[in-house]
Amino acid sequence: MMSILSKLNTAVVRTTAFFSLLRNLFPFFNNEVGVQVNKLSFFIFFSKYVNMVVMFIPIKLLFLLSGAKNIPFLADIEQSLGRNVYISIMIFIVIVLYAFDMVAKIYKSKIANHQKTIINKAKYHFDNKDVEKKIVLRTYNPYCQIVSDILVLLASILVFTLLSPHYALFYVTVVVSYFLLLEYLLFSPHQTRLLKMLNLDNNQFIQVCNGILYLIFFLGIVAVLFVKSIHILVAILILLVARISTTSLRTIFTSQKALRRDYFQK
Repeated sequence: MMSILSKLNTAVVRTTAFFSLLRNLFPFFNNEVGVQVNKLSFFIFFSKYVNMVVMFIPIKLLFLLSGAKNIPFLADIEQSLGRNVYISIMIFIVIVLYAFDMVAKIYKSKIANHQKTIINKAKYHFDNKDVEKKIVLRTYNPYCQIVSDILVLLASILVFTLLSPHYALFYVTVVVSYFLLLEYLLFSPHQTRLLKMLNLDNNQFIQVCNGILYLIFFLGIVAVLFVKSIHILVAILILLVARISTTSLRTIFTSQKALRRDYFQK
């Protein structure tokens, strides 16, 4: 029991320290280096959520066209506008979002390419240490990726809270547990017995855990459906949001390697 508590405490301390590092790296990349962290991270985040919405609306329309009932508050809108007008508006929204997403991706690519021209000093300074240009070049993008993924997780918590508070609580519990578990298994000073036994590198192990995590999220939705009746379209929306959250959790951990190697001292 003491061993488990000790391992848990170690994972909590290291996870807290890493998030503290992320906070400290923001002024470094944003001010010292001049990387447009806010813009780049936002457009990565925005693209993920728009893709999810663009995927959800057609599914909703197919359900509607098949004769299934709409979500209650949307059913009121449909009734006031008329079925044909409502469907036309939904299709128009999908087209607009898709076009906007394409523009956002192009703009994001331009911003990302522009950052390389900004990073032109031989050395930068972080935490009273010199950081070489090559290190900044290989770490600014993973940092922005992690920031965008954290935004995805926070937005997902908000969406789940609005759609199903029960699932939001379940989601937060699973995500926190997942962070602590992978912190201990992947980033301990020594390789854990589990990784030795499985003979997997970190990225392979993250892929395996990610599949299990998505299954857990799905089972959570099933449990919520049993505990509290929710509309099937709401359940599908929760599943889609859980899917992009799972992807973000994967990239959070795969992007950490460079940051931990070059900046993390714990």
